[in-house]
Order: sequence, then structure tokens, then C-alpha cells
Amino acid sequence: MTELAASLVTDLKKSGRKPERMLCSVSPQGGNPSAQALWISFQWYKDTPPIGGKRTHSTYNTTRFAIGDAASYDDGASLFFSCPSASGQDSQGLGLIATAGTTGLDAEPRAQKREAQVRILHSASVALAKELGCFKQSGLPETLGELTPLPVK
Repeated sequence: MTELAASLVTDLKKSGRKPERMLCSVSPQGGNPSAQALWISFQWYKDTPPIGGKRTHSTYNTTRFAIGDAASYDDGASLFFSCPSASGQDSQGLGLIATAGTTGLDAEPRAQKREAQVRILHSASVALAKELGCFKQSGLPETLGELTPLPVK
């Protein structure tokens, strides 16, 4: 986590689009290492999330949760959180998008898989926000209780 945080802080000093930084990837035991079942990455965003801002409802293809504008899909999830102090100055609107991709988990029930993806991203996001010193500003809860999907509209 320390290396990831250092890379992200270095990225802030560069101009232009910020690269996506991989936290980790997991492959099935005894399987091909390039056949990743799960991977997690982070990328900076400014002002509004790149997917078009906070959503207030779920759709058939997307399950949204009322935590950090979290969205979960059949093959991954995303979660946005604020991190304005990581730049060394208070930069309003600065935050991170955490993304997870999953493959090969189709046997799991859809609702359980989507919730699990958000829980994994939340855990990694809390750890990164603490490492970057912006947890209090992140808008993320320390722990997750029951996650209720936002209603479908």
C-alpha cells in the first residue's frame, strides 16, 4: 500500500491525465497466473467522477450503493472517494476512483457477487485513504454494515 500511495502522490506532480495504478491481482490457485480472477486499481480524478457524476439509482446492468458513489457490474465495480489533501495543499474536488475487475466468478449469485466487489473495494480504499492521510475527508465509513442497493429506476 505504501508503494501505491507513493506512486499516486508522484502522479499528482505530473501534468496531464493520471495513469491507473494497480494495487494487486489474484489468480486461481494452480491456474494460469495471467488468468486473473480479481484485480484492483486506483486513478486520480478531479471535480467529478469520469463516469458522469453521482448516481441516485440502480439500473438492470448496474447496482449502485450509497457509499462513495459505488457501482457494481457483472464483471467489476467502481468506488469514488475524496482525497483533497494528498497533493500537499488542499485541492477541492480531488479524489480517487477505485476499480475492481472480476472474471470467472459467474457461479456466484449476482447480488452477492456485486456486494462482495464493493466490500473489497471499500476495504482497499479505506487503507489507501489512511496511507495518503485523507481518510477523514474521504467520505468513506471506517467499516461497512449492511449494504442496501439503491432502488432501480
